[in-house]
Amino acid sequence: MRPKTYAAYLPHRTPSTSVIPSNMPAHRALVISDILFAISEALRSDGPDRKQMRQGRVALAQVARVCRAFAEPATSALWSHIDNIGPLLALFSCSRKLCCPPRQPGLASNDGSDCTGARLMPEDWDDEYVAHAAQPLPRFLWVISGEITDEEWSRFQHLLAYIRRCYDDDRSASGICVHPTALTQFHRRNEGRPLLPNVVEFCWKQWSLNDTSLLTLLPPSLRVLDLNFSSFLWYNNTFTNPDVRAKQAQTLHRLLQDICSRGDNLESIVLRGHVEPRLLDPLNNLPNLRRLDMSRCPGLSASNRILSQTFTQLRRLRRLRHLSIDVQGVYAEVMHMGYLGDFPQLQSLYLEADMLGAIQTLTAMNLPHVQVLTISLGGRTEFTVDQLSAELSALRLPERLPHLSFLTVRGVLVQNEEEDSVVHVLRPLFGLRELESLEMTMHCVQGPLLGLADEDVCIIAQSWLRLADFLVDTTPLSYQSYMGSQIPRPSVTALVHFARHCPQLQNLTLPTFKGGVLPVLPTITPHGLRTLSITQTLDVMVDAEENLARQLHTVFPKLLPVASPEACLKWHNIMERLDEIRQGS
Repeated sequence: MRPKTYAAYLPHRTPSTSVIPSNMPAHRALVISDILFAISEALRSDGPDRKQMRQGRVALAQVARVCRAFAEPATSALWSHIDNIGPLLALFSCSRKLCCPPRQPGLASNDGSDCTGARLMPEDWDDEYVAHAAQPLPRFLWVISGEITDEEWSRFQHLLAYIRRCYDDDRSASGICVHPTALTQFHRRNEGRPLLPNVVEFCWKQWSLNDTSLLTLLPPSLRVLDLNFSSFLWYNNTFTNPDVRAKQAQTLHRLLQDICSRGDNLESIVLRGHVEPRLLDPLNNLPNLRRLDMSRCPGLSASNRILSQTFTQLRRLRRLRHLSIDVQGVYAEVMHMGYLGDFPQLQSLYLEADMLGAIQTLTAMNLPHVQVLTISLGGRTEFTVDQLSAELSALRLPERLPHLSFLTVRGVLVQNEEEDSVVHVLRPLFGLRELESLEMTMHCVQGPLLGLADEDVCIIAQSWLRLADFLVDTTPLSYQSYMGSQIPRPSVTALVHFARHCPQLQNLTLPTFKGGVLPVLPTITPHGLRTLSITQTLDVMVDAEENLARQLHTVFPKLLPVASPEACLKWHNIMERLDEIRQGS
């Protein structure tokens, strides 16, 4: 059930004399609430472009002030997704938005000022809060310095009921925080009820060890929770005081216990910071937990004991389907980690690792039903083509993950000594007969680029008949990596191989195309490929752009133009011409 209309709190414009007559279909459509809600949702932008997002919110605020019929749909869309509840505190006359000049933990500013230039007194800060602050203090801090009127509280509660997603992630970087004492005051005013009654996704950053204000916000409707523990910077700065670490572990354990006792409907949890294995024990009380992300929890692979205890806790989560974990830094002391256990329920696995950590972890786990594997390689380890092929062979993915359908390997650094082929790297993966999606990103540090000839593409297409998405990126890290290199490059003939052998292919990304005389295409059934793009910032050496655009349209009539790197001017022209041909046909 949607909250009651907010029109009483919005300024109402005098209706214009040139209104749509009530007997016209347009008028009848504008009084159907479902249509108005759909229009309002379309105005809201949740993409990565912050400027576009702000423009969408400004538009929704303007729509909400048009008339009473538009007020509720526009207000609902405006406040359904926010970074944090800080802006709502502006409803209170007793609230203050304080500037926080210091950016280091453990420091307070006694001579700072609020955003109106007023001096901040030492009593404005909670001494214990600042003393145990393990995150940098935010840029702005909202505090309550007086009594809240009943009218202000009513407006505040009304807008909180609209919030479905409150996610202050790294991308937003708003630097705004509500002081925990303010949230505690709201909790008392709300008689112990959750402050956000309808929120589904929530991201919370713990600013100090004593900060448990999250418990004042959790409603039964919560499905996704992102927890950023205050220990994150402590671990990165090798903060090793045993007394503080013991207090930290005890506090986090109690906090997770309280969260899990109230979050019966939680389906996804993201943990950020230093998490000891025993802290995962409360997660066993979540009957609906399907996804756990620990890829930003450093130190899990610091020793054989910690890693084994972590996976022992994870095996108890019988309903877990998707796991992300950091296993970087698995060195000699944990190379013989032994068997980490069976995980028959897992369907998706994300490893933040170096190559050795990925190999050791996959070797020690039994994953019979994993369909999605992502390996994000960290560090600066460089591989020759022979070494990289040997490492991928050591993974033995066709044997260990027979049902693997989606494979992503990012961050590979290749030190190529002589001209070689992409197929040399991919050959150990050809046994994955059920593979539908492959994304392989290899950055050439030095030496010539990896080639991809038409014959190589034919081998790839014949090996993976179920391909729907294929991306191979060999982007060089320096101009010298490809300067003067005459490596094999695919031509239109390579596209014909994909069209013949991979009928389900939808998205194709290749390094570039080869120039020269275009071949005469054989008779072939039109293919359903949707996107075709290149990755390298080179000018593709293609002659007869008009002819190529027409041939692409003939073989791939559903092909849509996509953006290209700025340096690929000819490819950009080809895509523009393809769009003109497609619209004219």
